[in-house]
Amino acid sequence: MEAAEDRDIPDILKHRELIGELFPLLSRREKSRLASETTDVFWAVTAKAQTPSKRVRFALRKLRSMGLRMAVVSNHHNGKSLREMLRSFGMGQYFEVVIASEEVGVRKPNPKIFRICLSRLRLGRDQVIFVGDSLLYDVVGARAAGIVSVLHAEGAPDELKTPRDRHGVKTRTNPGVVPDFIIGDLGSLPRVVEVLGAREVTHR
Repeated sequence: MEAAEDRDIPDILKHRELIGELFPLLSRREKSRLASETTDVFWAVTAKAQTPSKRVRFALRKLRSMGLRMAVVSNHHNGKSLREMLRSFGMGQYFEVVIASEEVGVRKPNPKIFRICLSRLRLGRDQVIFVGDSLLYDVVGARAAGIVSVLHAEGAPDELKTPRDRHGVKTRTNPGVVPDFIIGDLGSLPRVVEVLGAREVTHR
């Protein structure tokens, strides 16, 4: 059985509950319609408020030119909106697989969501590396799934670090978890891949 914090609830269900509380006299059909429209508007506004950096675009182009396959594993409450967001950023074509926690019913750091991605890519855990910006959700989850982890710690003083330079993080269930690599700039990711000799990459 999955822990409650590891399970995910779709945005549309949350919005339907909220609308039901605000407008209790609406029919079930009207509540569902408003919940769907609210979800679409919310993620459309969210997408417009974000702009990927040039370094992210550089890293994606470089990785693809290296012949690598890429995927997304995200604690995202709306898979449809996540894909539309990636397309609006001009990044959708880079990712062969996109996993949203809302669609698979489990969230990072539960290793199950990482294994789902491996299954869809038809790859073994020793064939990928996972890149994320959270020690708790990304590094702990990837390590639990047996996957090499790279932590994106924006503003890190060095372009590329190894765990020997860091103390790691202590969590309730995983004391002293340390990523395999730490980068301060996603533009450094191709270099990490070259160092590891990896053939596949997944990203948060």
